[in-house]
Amino acid sequence: SIDKNSIDTKKYAKRIAKSDSNILISGETGTGKELYASAIHSESLRANFPFVILNCASLDKEELEKELFGYEDENSKKNKVGILQLIENGTLFLDEISELDYSTQNKLLKTLQNMTIRKVGSFREIPVNFRLISASNRDLQELVSEGKFRKDLYYKISVLPLKIPPLKNRRGDILVLMKDFLEELNVKYRKDILLSEEVKEILLNYDWPGNIRELKNIIEFLFNTVEGNIISSDDIPEYIQVKRKIENIKNLSEYTKEIEKKYIKRVLKNFEDNLEGKKKAAESLGISLATLYNKLS
Repeated sequence: SIDKNSIDTKKYAKRIAKSDSNILISGETGTGKELYASAIHSESLRANFPFVILNCASLDKEELEKELFGYEDENSKKNKVGILQLIENGTLFLDEISELDYSTQNKLLKTLQNMTIRKVGSFREIPVNFRLISASNRDLQELVSEGKFRKDLYYKISVLPLKIPPLKNRRGDILVLMKDFLEELNVKYRKDILLSEEVKEILLNYDWPGNIRELKNIIEFLFNTVEGNIISSDDIPEYIQVKRKIENIKNLSEYTKEIEKKYIKRVLKNFEDNLEGKKKAAESLGISLATLYNKLS
């Protein structure tokens, strides 16, 4: 079943989708920020208009500004229409907004305040209409305090904050996602590959530092490398197996206490559930009543 953390996040996302305010999605790399942005756009009043994704880390400052705002060159008569003009009434998803150059941050802030753009090389203001959804895996408030991100822009883009929990805090999603990714591959390649129960258990208990992206990658790896049609624990990559083995090792005194407690509870079942019964159980175990209570607590 889907995890409660996930259900709450999706309910909140659905609710804020109907607004037209700017949204800031935060979360670790690979948690599915782009998927959330796309789903929000689909649920919004702008659903019938374009949804465009731009990664702020993929272009240098000049290229990014030309992509966003467009440019004009009177000498060569070259003219480019920017994304913000092209997506009229649509939604712009700016991924990794933390990587924006400070001067570009300034231009974006002016655009959001006035809902106009000025092409690179031009002085003419052009009206635009769009909704902004931003995403960052870095702490923007920390960057603001370090003077690397404009405070006024931060407040402008984060009217509706949406934090996506890491996959390790959404354990209920792991099995659902595994099944979906495997089914997608089975349909695509017309196969019937299955996960053994042991594999499900191993993957369910792994911490997934790379989140959904890492999970999808592992399922694809297992699908492509399995010899038969059932993925077993022997097929699991060594680094996941090693982590599992380490996590399964318990401190000796903790383990002893655990076994002791289980045994005491078994013995207690042979006596009545009252003070007299507990005294008899303690006597048969060769310990005092006080020790019995201590070991059970």
